[in-house]
Parts: sequence; structure tokens; C-alpha cells
Amino acid sequence: MGTRADDALFDLIAVGGVPYGRSARMPAFGATLSPVEIRALVSHIRTLCNCQGPAWSRQGAGQ
Repeated sequence: MGTRADDALFDLIAVGGVPYGRSARMPAFGATLSPVEIRALVSHIRTLCNCQGPAWSRQGAGQ
């Protein structure tokens, strides 16, 4: 988790796993959750693993 940028997690949650070569069991939530809700979910996921994305993804990221 610590190697994934927040934007990568956002995209995976929004469009699901298939476009990224991941499992079809990960559905797309972009039609269900707003961008603000997806960002909040990414932040919550970070608390579960007690990790942050790579430093380059946090610096200057207008989130």
C-alpha cells in the first residue's frame, strides 16, 4: 500500500480492477461515490495500513 500513490488508489476505486489488469471482483465505485467520497476512502485506507503513499505522490498534490 505504501508504494501506491493516492491517485492510483483513487483511480482503482473509481473504475474498478479490470481496466488495470486486476481482479473483476473489484467493482467500479465511480458512479456510486463522489470524488470527495473516494478521496475520503483513500485517506481511510491509509489509516488501516498505517502507511502513506510514496513521498513524490504527496508533495504538492493538490488534494
